[in-house]
Amino acid sequence: MDILSVFGWGIRTGGHFKSALAHMKCLNKKGHRIDVLMPSGESSAGVVQEFIDSGVKIHLFHKGPHRGRLPSFRGANDIISFCKNK
Repeated sequence: MDILSVFGWGIRTGGHFKSALAHMKCLNKKGHRIDVLMPSGESSAGVVQEFIDSGVKIHLFHKGPHRGRLPSFRGANDIISFCKNK
């Protein structure tokens, strides 16, 4: 099965990303293909490499500027385009 995971922010060290990584490793071992969409320019290279080493394919998109406390939805177009092409 092809699985798409969308992160609203770049991959950094922390509990959420360690949990996501463990989950994706398990899914990959079961034969699933995992793609991750994440905003460009906001991640820790070493942590991103852990995802890549576990068989996850990383794709970058532009999330758009923040408006107040919530990000804009301009990144939705990138997500839709990615899904159409895959």
